[in-house]
Amino acid sequence: MKQVGLATYSLRGMMKSDLDGALKHMAAMGFHELEVHDLYGLTPEVFLAKLAKHDLHARSLMVPFERLETDMANAISEAVAMRVDYVACPWIPHGEVFDHQDMERAVVLFAKVAEALVPSGIRFVYHLHGYEFAPSPTGELFADYMIKRAANAYDFEMDVYWFVFAGADPVAYLKKYPGRFPLLHLKDLRKGVATGPTNGKGNAEDNVPLGEGQANVAQVVAAARTLGARWFFLEDESSRALEQLPESLAYLRGQ
Repeated sequence: MKQVGLATYSLRGMMKSDLDGALKHMAAMGFHELEVHDLYGLTPEVFLAKLAKHDLHARSLMVPFERLETDMANAISEAVAMRVDYVACPWIPHGEVFDHQDMERAVVLFAKVAEALVPSGIRFVYHLHGYEFAPSPTGELFADYMIKRAANAYDFEMDVYWFVFAGADPVAYLKKYPGRFPLLHLKDLRKGVATGPTNGKGNAEDNVPLGEGQANVAQVVAAARTLGARWFFLEDESSRALEQLPESLAYLRGQ
Protein backbone atom coordinates (compact mmCIF):
# COMPACT_ATOMS: atom_id res chain seq x y z
CA MET A 1 0.00 0.00 0.00
CA LYS A 2 1.38 3.36 -1.03
CA GLN A 3 1.52 6.47 1.15
CA VAL A 4 2.24 4.57 4.34
CA GLY A 5 4.68 5.96 6.86
CA LEU A 6 5.63 5.85 10.51
CA ALA A 7 4.94 8.30 13.31
CA THR A 8 8.36 8.46 14.96
CA TYR A 9 6.74 8.90 18.39
CA SER A 10 6.30 5.13 18.26
CA LEU A 11 10.04 4.68 18.87
CA ARG A 12 10.53 7.72 21.12
CA GLY A 13 12.45 5.79 23.77
CA MET A 14 14.90 4.30 21.29
CA MET A 15 15.31 7.63 19.48
CA LYS A 16 16.24 9.35 22.74
CA SER A 17 18.94 6.84 23.60
CA ASP A 18 20.14 5.82 20.12
CA LEU A 19 18.81 8.04 17.35
CA ASP A 20 20.86 6.49 14.56
CA GLY A 21 19.94 2.99 15.67
CA ALA A 22 16.25 3.91 15.79
CA LEU A 23 16.34 5.35 12.28
CA LYS A 24 18.12 2.25 11.00
CA HIS A 25 15.44 0.10 12.62
CA MET A 26 12.65 2.12 11.00
CA ALA A 27 14.15 1.53 7.58
CA ALA A 28 14.73 -2.15 8.31
CA MET A 29 11.03 -2.55 9.14
CA GLY A 30 10.21 -1.18 5.70
CA PHE A 31 9.35 2.44 6.42
CA HIS A 32 10.61 5.32 4.29
CA GLU A 33 8.17 8.16 5.05
CA LEU A 34 7.94 9.70 8.50
CA GLU A 35 5.99 12.03 10.69
CA VAL A 36 8.73 13.44 12.91
CA HIS A 37 7.82 14.35 16.48
CA ASP A 38 11.20 15.66 17.74
CA LEU A 39 14.60 16.63 16.33
CA TYR A 40 16.33 15.81 19.61
CA GLY A 41 18.31 19.04 19.69
CA LEU A 42 19.69 18.68 16.18
CA THR A 43 19.42 21.25 13.43
CA PRO A 44 17.09 20.36 10.55
CA GLU A 45 20.10 19.99 8.28
CA VAL A 46 21.82 17.47 10.54
CA PHE A 47 18.57 15.59 11.19
CA LEU A 48 17.79 15.37 7.47
CA ALA A 49 21.30 14.08 6.79
CA LYS A 50 20.70 11.29 9.30
CA LEU A 51 17.39 10.45 7.61
CA ALA A 52 19.03 10.39 4.19
CA LYS A 53 21.51 7.72 5.33
CA HIS A 54 18.58 5.34 5.70
CA ASP A 55 16.47 6.55 2.76
CA LEU A 56 13.99 8.12 5.18
CA HIS A 57 11.95 11.23 4.37
CA ALA A 58 10.08 13.64 6.64
CA ARG A 59 6.56 14.37 5.40
CA SER A 60 5.08 15.92 8.53
CA LEU A 61 6.56 17.66 11.57
CA MET A 62 4.84 17.65 14.95
CA VAL A 63 5.17 20.98 16.76
CA PRO A 64 3.87 21.45 20.33
CA PHE A 65 1.11 24.00 20.92
CA GLU A 66 3.25 25.98 23.35
CA ARG A 67 5.99 26.44 20.79
CA LEU A 68 3.56 27.56 18.11
CA GLU A 69 2.20 30.08 20.59
CA THR A 70 5.52 31.49 21.84
CA ASP A 71 8.02 30.77 19.05
CA MET A 72 5.97 30.56 15.86
CA ALA A 73 8.47 32.18 13.50
CA ASN A 74 11.32 29.86 14.47
CA ALA A 75 9.05 26.82 14.46
CA ILE A 76 7.97 27.63 10.92
CA SER A 77 11.55 28.22 9.83
CA GLU A 78 12.45 24.81 11.21
CA ALA A 79 9.56 23.17 9.33
CA VAL A 80 10.63 24.86 6.10
CA ALA A 81 14.21 23.67 6.61
CA MET A 82 12.88 20.15 7.21
CA ARG A 83 11.16 20.35 3.80
CA VAL A 84 7.94 18.83 5.14
CA ASP A 85 4.50 19.08 3.58
CA TYR A 86 2.65 19.38 6.89
CA VAL A 87 3.03 20.88 10.34
CA ALA A 88 0.88 19.08 12.90
CA CYS A 89 -0.05 20.17 16.41
CA PRO A 90 -0.63 17.12 18.65
CA TRP A 91 -2.39 18.54 21.72
CA ILE A 92 -4.20 21.61 23.06
CA PRO A 93 -3.21 22.46 26.65
CA HIS A 94 -6.16 22.41 29.03
CA GLY A 95 -7.17 21.60 32.57
CA GLU A 96 -9.08 18.57 33.75
CA VAL A 97 -11.88 19.33 31.26
CA PHE A 98 -11.45 20.76 27.76
CA ASP A 99 -13.73 23.80 27.50
CA HIS A 100 -14.82 26.55 25.13
CA GLN A 101 -12.05 28.88 26.25
CA ASP A 102 -9.42 26.26 25.51
CA MET A 103 -10.91 25.74 22.08
CA GLU A 104 -11.06 29.47 21.30
CA ARG A 105 -7.43 29.88 22.30
CA ALA A 106 -6.56 27.06 19.91
CA VAL A 107 -8.60 28.02 16.87
CA VAL A 108 -7.30 31.59 17.00
CA LEU A 109 -3.71 30.33 17.15
CA PHE A 110 -4.23 27.70 14.48
CA ALA A 111 -5.60 30.28 12.05
CA LYS A 112 -2.50 32.43 12.60
CA VAL A 113 -0.15 29.48 12.11
CA ALA A 114 -1.96 28.36 8.97
CA GLU A 115 -1.76 31.85 7.49
CA ALA A 116 1.93 32.19 8.37
CA LEU A 117 2.64 28.87 6.62
CA VAL A 118 0.96 29.83 3.34
CA PRO A 119 4.08 31.34 1.69
CA SER A 120 6.00 28.12 2.34
CA GLY A 121 3.33 25.88 0.85
CA ILE A 122 3.22 23.84 4.07
CA ARG A 123 -0.25 22.88 5.29
CA PHE A 124 -1.18 23.05 8.96
CA VAL A 125 -3.16 20.23 10.59
CA TYR A 126 -4.45 19.69 14.10
CA HIS A 127 -4.35 16.17 15.53
CA LEU A 128 -7.69 15.45 17.22
CA HIS A 129 -7.00 13.68 20.50
CA GLY A 130 -10.36 12.59 21.87
CA TYR A 131 -11.31 15.39 24.27
CA GLU A 132 -12.80 17.30 21.32
CA PHE A 133 -15.69 14.84 21.18
CA ALA A 134 -17.32 16.37 24.23
CA PRO A 135 -20.26 18.73 23.61
CA SER A 136 -19.47 22.42 23.25
CA PRO A 137 -21.70 25.27 24.50
CA THR A 138 -23.05 25.60 20.95
CA GLY A 139 -24.60 22.12 21.22
CA GLU A 140 -22.19 20.67 18.68
CA LEU A 141 -19.24 18.54 19.59
CA PHE A 142 -16.06 20.57 19.87
CA ALA A 143 -14.63 18.52 17.00
CA ASP A 144 -17.39 19.53 14.61
CA TYR A 145 -17.27 23.14 15.70
CA MET A 146 -13.51 23.28 15.20
CA ILE A 147 -13.62 21.69 11.75
CA LYS A 148 -16.31 24.09 10.60
CA ARG A 149 -14.57 27.06 12.19
CA ALA A 150 -11.35 26.22 10.37
CA ALA A 151 -13.18 26.49 7.04
CA ASN A 152 -10.49 25.72 4.48
CA ALA A 153 -7.65 27.50 6.27
CA TYR A 154 -6.23 24.32 7.76
CA ASP A 155 -7.05 20.64 8.11
CA PHE A 156 -7.04 17.84 10.67
CA GLU A 157 -5.20 14.64 11.43
CA MET A 158 -7.35 11.66 12.33
CA ASP A 159 -6.02 9.36 15.02
CA VAL A 160 -8.14 6.23 14.65
CA TYR A 161 -7.39 5.02 18.19
CA TRP A 162 -8.56 8.26 19.81
CA PHE A 163 -11.68 8.48 17.65
CA VAL A 164 -12.70 4.96 18.63
CA PHE A 165 -11.74 5.44 22.28
CA ALA A 166 -13.95 8.55 22.48
CA GLY A 167 -16.85 6.71 20.87
CA ALA A 168 -16.64 8.54 17.53
CA ASP A 169 -16.97 6.83 14.15
CA PRO A 170 -13.86 7.47 11.99
CA VAL A 171 -15.56 6.50 8.74
CA ALA A 172 -18.55 8.76 9.45
CA TYR A 173 -16.20 11.70 10.02
CA LEU A 174 -14.26 11.01 6.84
CA LYS A 175 -17.52 11.05 4.90
CA LYS A 176 -18.92 14.06 6.73
CA TYR A 177 -15.80 16.15 6.07
CA PRO A 178 -14.27 14.88 2.82
CA GLY A 179 -10.79 16.17 2.19
CA ARG A 180 -10.36 17.53 5.70
CA PHE A 181 -8.29 14.60 7.00
CA PRO A 182 -5.18 14.44 4.78
CA LEU A 183 -3.21 12.65 7.50
CA LEU A 184 -4.19 9.65 9.61
CA HIS A 185 -2.59 7.91 12.55
CA LEU A 186 -3.43 4.25 12.17
CA LYS A 187 -3.49 2.40 15.47
CA ASP A 188 -5.92 -0.02 17.04
CA LEU A 189 -7.62 -0.22 20.44
CA ARG A 190 -7.61 -3.47 22.38
CA LYS A 191 -10.92 -5.34 22.32
CA GLY A 192 -12.86 -5.12 25.55
CA VAL A 193 -11.65 -1.63 26.49
CA ALA A 194 -14.64 0.58 27.31
CA THR A 195 -15.16 3.42 24.83
CA GLY A 196 -16.81 6.77 25.35
CA PRO A 197 -14.45 8.75 27.61
CA THR A 198 -13.72 12.17 26.11
CA ASN A 199 -10.66 12.99 28.17
CA GLY A 200 -7.95 11.88 25.75
CA LYS A 201 -6.40 9.76 28.50
CA GLY A 202 -6.22 6.15 27.42
CA ASN A 203 -3.72 3.47 28.37
CA ALA A 204 -0.83 3.25 25.89
CA GLU A 205 -0.64 -0.48 26.54
CA ASP A 206 -4.08 -0.82 24.95
CA ASN A 207 -2.45 -0.22 21.54
CA VAL A 208 -2.58 -3.50 19.61
CA PRO A 209 -1.54 -4.50 16.07
CA LEU A 210 -3.84 -3.25 13.34
CA GLY A 211 -6.71 -5.61 12.71
CA GLU A 212 -6.66 -7.12 16.19
CA GLY A 213 -8.63 -4.44 18.03
CA GLN A 214 -11.93 -2.60 18.03
CA ALA A 215 -11.23 -0.25 15.12
CA ASN A 216 -12.42 -1.36 11.70
CA VAL A 217 -9.13 -0.35 10.14
CA ALA A 218 -9.91 -1.82 6.74
CA GLN A 219 -13.06 0.30 6.41
CA VAL A 220 -11.23 3.41 7.62
CA VAL A 221 -8.41 2.95 5.12
CA ALA A 222 -10.81 2.24 2.25
CA ALA A 223 -12.86 5.35 3.01
CA ALA A 224 -9.81 7.57 3.56
CA ARG A 225 -8.28 6.53 0.24
CA THR A 226 -11.26 7.97 -1.61
CA LEU A 227 -11.82 10.99 0.63
CA GLY A 228 -8.59 12.94 0.44
CA ALA A 229 -6.08 11.14 2.67
CA ARG A 230 -2.47 11.80 1.68
CA TRP A 231 -0.50 9.86 4.30
CA PHE A 232 -1.25 6.97 6.64
CA PHE A 233 1.21 7.01 9.55
CA LEU A 234 1.37 3.90 11.68
CA GLU A 235 1.67 4.73 15.35
CA ASP A 236 2.05 2.44 18.33
CA GLU A 237 2.49 4.04 21.74
CA SER A 238 2.80 0.78 23.68
CA SER A 239 5.95 -0.78 25.12
CA ARG A 240 5.55 -3.49 22.45
CA ALA A 241 5.85 -1.15 19.49
CA LEU A 242 8.98 -2.83 18.10
CA GLU A 243 7.17 -6.16 17.95
CA GLN A 244 3.76 -4.87 16.90
CA LEU A 245 4.68 -2.38 14.17
CA PRO A 246 5.84 -5.07 11.68
CA GLU A 247 2.55 -6.90 12.27
CA SER A 248 0.59 -3.72 11.65
CA LEU A 249 2.55 -2.95 8.51
CA ALA A 250 1.97 -6.46 7.15
CA TYR A 251 -1.76 -6.10 7.85
CA LEU A 252 -1.90 -2.77 6.08
CA ARG A 253 -0.04 -4.04 3.05
CA GLY A 254 -2.76 -6.64 2.68
CA GLN A 255 -5.48 -4.02 2.37
